[in-house]
Amino acid sequence: MNPRRVWAGAALAAGAALLTPAVLPAAAVPAAARTASSSEAHTVARPAAVEGDGTADLEVEITDVAPAVLRPDQPLRVTGTIVNDTAEDVTAPVVRLRVQRTTPVSRSALERWLQPGTLSSTVVVAREELPAELPAGATATFSVEIEPATLPLLASHASWGPRGIEASVHDASGTTSLEGADRSYLLWEPDLDLTAMPVGLLVPVVPTAEELREARAEGTDVATAATPRLLEVLAAVDQPGVTLAVDGLLLAEPGPGPQDDGATDDTGDDAGTTASGEEDAVPDGPLVPGPTEGDDGATVGPDDAGSPGATDDATDDATDEPTDEPTGDPTDAPAPREEGGGLVEALALRSTAEGSEVTVLPWSDADVAALAHAGRPDLLTRALDRAQAAAEDAGLTAGTDLSWPVSVDQVTAARATANGAGALVVPDSAVPTSTELTFTPSGRTDLVVAADATLPALVVDERLSAVLGGTLPGATTDDEALDLTALDARQLLLAETAVIARERPNDPRAVVMTLPRAVGTGTDLDLVAVALDALADAPWTEPATAGDLTALAAATTSRQALPEESVAGSEVDPGLLAAADAVAADAVTFAAITPEPDVITTPVVDALTPVVSTAWREDPAGRESLVAGVAAEVAALDGLVVALPSSTLNLINSSAQIPVNVRNDLGVDVTVRVLLEPGDLRLQAPQPVPLVVPAGSQATAQVQVRAVGSGDVRAGITLLGPDGAEVGTAADLQVRVRADWENVGTAVVAGLLGVMLVVGIVRTVRRGPRTPPVVDEDS
Repeated sequence: MNPRRVWAGAALAAGAALLTPAVLPAAAVPAAARTASSSEAHTVARPAAVEGDGTADLEVEITDVAPAVLRPDQPLRVTGTIVNDTAEDVTAPVVRLRVQRTTPVSRSALERWLQPGTLSSTVVVAREELPAELPAGATATFSVEIEPATLPLLASHASWGPRGIEASVHDASGTTSLEGADRSYLLWEPDLDLTAMPVGLLVPVVPTAEELREARAEGTDVATAATPRLLEVLAAVDQPGVTLAVDGLLLAEPGPGPQDDGATDDTGDDAGTTASGEEDAVPDGPLVPGPTEGDDGATVGPDDAGSPGATDDATDDATDEPTDEPTGDPTDAPAPREEGGGLVEALALRSTAEGSEVTVLPWSDADVAALAHAGRPDLLTRALDRAQAAAEDAGLTAGTDLSWPVSVDQVTAARATANGAGALVVPDSAVPTSTELTFTPSGRTDLVVAADATLPALVVDERLSAVLGGTLPGATTDDEALDLTALDARQLLLAETAVIARERPNDPRAVVMTLPRAVGTGTDLDLVAVALDALADAPWTEPATAGDLTALAAATTSRQALPEESVAGSEVDPGLLAAADAVAADAVTFAAITPEPDVITTPVVDALTPVVSTAWREDPAGRESLVAGVAAEVAALDGLVVALPSSTLNLINSSAQIPVNVRNDLGVDVTVRVLLEPGDLRLQAPQPVPLVVPAGSQATAQVQVRAVGSGDVRAGITLLGPDGAEVGTAADLQVRVRADWENVGTAVVAGLLGVMLVVGIVRTVRRGPRTPPVVDEDS
């Protein structure tokens, strides 16, 4: 273990100082011990000489202690490496093995063996001379075998358990003062009749924040992103007594999702081009074809629209016929899951295997504590129901009543109980014992969640869980944690559980361990597998699943109550949950104009659901980015159904129809209501006009208007969904209203005709009747 090498010299001096007269010095090691130890030491030269760093220590590391649990008539073999990273040669390197004389009586005493500067009474059990000198910059390996008779071990209940073991190296020639040491543990079990204690491990099978981001960025489902890591996790923990806590999200079949990025139509235009010719961030998918040929964002005039009062100031290029065939098909099935199916199959096998158990967590591993604090039981209920349905659809034999929040208080426990939890997983730091104990309390207790109600709880041994993950926490919060090698983790895990069993031999208390939710990212899975394999063979442990542990009687040890409410800064903010709800509502509103709204709403809801995931506690900024990204995509949908602007229209009638053109860049038809909202009372359009716009095309709505007076009026064009909510992109329309021109013209013509009539009558009267000339009868 690298951290221990820094105090190797101090440990050697302390160990020598503690040698009592009863402890054999190196020169007095029995001949049997020396001859029985078979040396395989040899020196390995490095490819190039390494210049010494001027320190006075050798780096020693114990690489194996075999067997993991020593029994009678078995020799103990200790192997390791020695690195001389100094500038001096070690002429006569000698390895000495020391073993603690007694078994540690407590876990704290056990762990002190690995802490820097720890003093302990030891006995030298072997001395081995390396066959060659150790030059500067060289590495040597050693392997020492010790016969059982040489070890200070007795076949008794008082003697069984862990012992610290130390391998030290020094220069026997006295030429240099270089020395070094490393420590580990051996486990002694002399075939006694031990009472096994139940030990269980809870393993989270959930996606990480990184995998949530990866799935969204690559347009795949979360299970595909998480499965490679999780399959490795399942392989590492393939032991009895393991309970797999699975995110229900990983069990579901992938829903409709993005299709190929960068799709183009037959014109070669980008699929993200809007009616105005600008690039916009729009979601890819079966509803998003490329723009139709010839659409260049030109304005639309009133000609050919059938408006009786419109002049030919502009040309209307609109048509009621589709201008192009839509690309994409809303019924296209999503691409099959590449990796997720393998995970479901592996979980199904584990759910029916003897000694194994699978339980289902809320959908997206919903943060139970955060939702309880935010007052959103509806989201937790929805997540639980959806996860249970996914497990049933996957044919998984799994429980759903184990609640595993990342943090726990009274509010969280009460919410879990209200949602049907049968047991709660809590860290031991959340419910410390009421008084200081001389033993490790049971990991099975009952929590008071109401005045007359309790909830079974599994109390996690956090230190033991850390050891399984490869870390030894400091004795205090100020102490630095030690990184463990696979050997150290294996031997310390065995030693810790052995000490727990020895504390009260006739009281086998339950032990609960967990792995972190991001297991497999910063955790050495080989280390975990080796440690669990050794623990499964330990005679003082008995594998137990979460169900087995919950069925045990609760311990009578008094524990402190959970804090009333403790809100972590990394929890999801209620305001962000409200923002996510608003984004989903916007998607529902827009989708209502399509024939199959679920094709739009389902991907949006699925994308937003992980906002409640516990994984985001490690990346709150990623959670906010998720909501912002989905909000931008939903907002971009409005740019796919657009009311097109038009050139100025002249209106000289008191009643007419104004043409309004709407473009649809979706891959399906949409049904909207076109509402004209004049900004002046001189133009009135009382009713919206329904309009069906074909996929990938545009259509024209004839909006009936009434003109009162004259003037220039700006009218807004708004598109409405079936519920009256605004959808799509609005536009403005300029109208020159001249409604009195018709009446004035008629009056003028009528007046002129009247004047002409009067003038004619007057002239006729003034001229009088015309008298024919008199004809002479005689002539």
